[in-house]
Amino acid sequence: MLAAFLVGVSVFTPRALAVWPPDSSPHKQAAAEVKRFLAAARESNYGAISMGEDRTFAAVTRQQFAAFAAEFGGRLKYCAGVSLLGVLKKGDEQVVLWKIAFGDGSDDLLMELGMKGGQVASLAAD
Repeated sequence: MLAAFLVGVSVFTPRALAVWPPDSSPHKQAAAEVKRFLAAARESNYGAISMGEDRTFAAVTRQQFAAFAAEFGGRLKYCAGVSLLGVLKKGDEQVVLWKIAFGDGSDDLLMELGMKGGQVASLAAD
């Protein structure tokens, strides 16, 4: 049953991005932000998410980013894809759940990206 659910979920890789559902702008924005965050973490480049007036990732401190990049950055070089798992409502945040799969055979990563007012309000990975 779960496999049938996941068939309808689109996947993006570092080279291509597809979002499900296609007409949902919050999902599109969250997908774009996850892609940008993972690319920055892969290169350990905090500046890629904290440039100029862009306050999208203001809730993510340099220390939090460095910890994520240190733990997962090396594995992200082997990223096989990122799948949208679902969306939760937590208070006034829309929390989008992502599965990050790796081509090196290591365990998948579950990432939660909480969006509020067009900005990342929370970020968790396990």
